[in-house]
Amino acid sequence: MKRAFRMTCIAVGGLLSLVAARADDWGCTVLLCLSNPGGPKAVAECVPPIDRLWEHLRKGGSFPTCQMSDGSGSASAGTYVRHRYTHYDPCPGGTIELAAGLRAAPAQEGQSRPGRFGRDSVRVAAHATGIGSGDGLWPQALAKMGMAGLPPKVCVGTRTGVAYGEAPDGEAAVQLVPVGLYDRVLLLNPNISPRVIDVYVDNALTQRVRW
Repeated sequence: MKRAFRMTCIAVGGLLSLVAARADDWGCTVLLCLSNPGGPKAVAECVPPIDRLWEHLRKGGSFPTCQMSDGSGSASAGTYVRHRYTHYDPCPGGTIELAAGLRAAPAQEGQSRPGRFGRDSVRVAAHATGIGSGDGLWPQALAKMGMAGLPPKVCVGTRTGVAYGEAPDGEAAVQLVPVGLYDRVLLLNPNISPRVIDVYVDNALTQRVRW
């Protein structure tokens, strides 16, 4: 892992030296720096252009273009960026976002309980409710609905079964609701800043930089 990280930094540094030989390839430079898995400032040569980028964006400027990426940063070039706004990060590898409204709990927390007519059912004491990608959730909108703060994003692995858990039903009553059981259930807390830059390589999201 450390060797791969070091080789990536060396590769980015070498590409930066080639870009620097051109007249003004600021857009290409920041694209290379942002694609570094070690972080946009992991290479010393990236610090000035990235600082310039943050200041430029804070003043309302558009993202700089790069001729190496067909002059527009378009999807047809395969390597490009998308400037977006979301408080949530993507789910880590091996998991996917749980759709809004669905419920999930770790499989190991399911407990079998006797039910009616000799049928057993699996129960869970607690569960998480999905919010989907979370991209459309904003603290201001939730506050108007009487909700305090952004909920965590739920990421799940492979579904292994179904259980039942309790959920509010009206002011005081509760009801049993189906809860999916998964081998992995991760909760991602929202980030304070919603400003992100997604970096795509070969048309696949490889890096999300939050600023």
